[in-house]
Amino acid sequence: MTENQDTVVKCEDKKSHKKIILIVGAIVILAAMAAFYLLYWVKTPQYSLNIIKESVAKHDLMTFERHVNLQNIGTQAIDDMIATTISPEDRKNPLILGMINMVKAAAVPTFITQAQKYVETGNFAKLNEQNDGQVIVASVAERTGLMTMEFKGIEKTSRNKDEALVTIKIWDQQLEKNFELQLKMKQLDDGTWCLDSISNLKTFMADRDRTVEKRLAELNKPIQAKIKEKVQLITDGPSPLSVERVTQNSELLPSYIIKVWLPFKVLAPNIKSVRGTFLIYDSDKRVIFSRDFDSGNADLSKSKDGLWHFNNSWPLNSYDVNDKEITTCDLSQTTNEVIFTGVSFTDGTEDIKCYNILPAK
Repeated sequence: MTENQDTVVKCEDKKSHKKIILIVGAIVILAAMAAFYLLYWVKTPQYSLNIIKESVAKHDLMTFERHVNLQNIGTQAIDDMIATTISPEDRKNPLILGMINMVKAAAVPTFITQAQKYVETGNFAKLNEQNDGQVIVASVAERTGLMTMEFKGIEKTSRNKDEALVTIKIWDQQLEKNFELQLKMKQLDDGTWCLDSISNLKTFMADRDRTVEKRLAELNKPIQAKIKEKVQLITDGPSPLSVERVTQNSELLPSYIIKVWLPFKVLAPNIKSVRGTFLIYDSDKRVIFSRDFDSGNADLSKSKDGLWHFNNSWPLNSYDVNDKEITTCDLSQTTNEVIFTGVSFTDGTEDIKCYNILPAK
């Protein structure tokens, strides 16, 4: 080998050696970046949300409970549910507060048990409709659309030391609408995170309630048109609709009853009974009283003019936020409305009835 050839070989060896060093260096850098990213990622709230999702899929209750504070979330859900039916003033009443605490004492453990059951088996336990605590839990599940929600992704995350607020998007399959939930999370000792509460749960339930109400109105509009072809309310004449509030004597608490006289004209010969909702509005057109009625459960009388009449009455609870205004308002300043929601027939014809809950998808 000549001197020039030897020099060329040495140069090629040096170039190869540099390439190897560059490749190895690049691999080391990439590995370091991957390790850094992995260490960073596993300590993010997003990563812990994925842990929660996987623990449900794998029925891993121990991991799920480490990353979800069921006690906090259950208490918050029940509190927010009750808050929509009880006014802030009523919550200061010792008697009402005692009743609330009794309901919570039964409802929160039921909430936790149901969540645990679902993680372990993929199914909820059957609820007892006679148990107040379980009824509250069922109401929470219905109002949040628990069974029809699908996680769609994380919208944004804000972090302050060991606390984080993660906004997620969820798709309600039943309503065909996206909603956002704001999840409050706290960091654990190992750097992962625990879902501690849902900051906008009350607002979310109210938003979903409005959407459900609107969707039901859309579905029921053509059904109510069919019902109006069968039955018609009478609001004038010698015996029009009338409303009366009756005070009942009580040694302990004053109590009231709303009595309603409902006359209606049947436009089909085979009508057996009618169902509907009776509403009272204040001067601002706000609903201050709403009750369902069913003529099949009342004593019907037919007048000489061919009209059907029946009396209906409902007890009022002055400590219930839904009844508070109707017990004290001036009825002469109110207006009322009857919405027929169903009719049944004597000859076996299929009932015509409105939806009171959204049909399953």
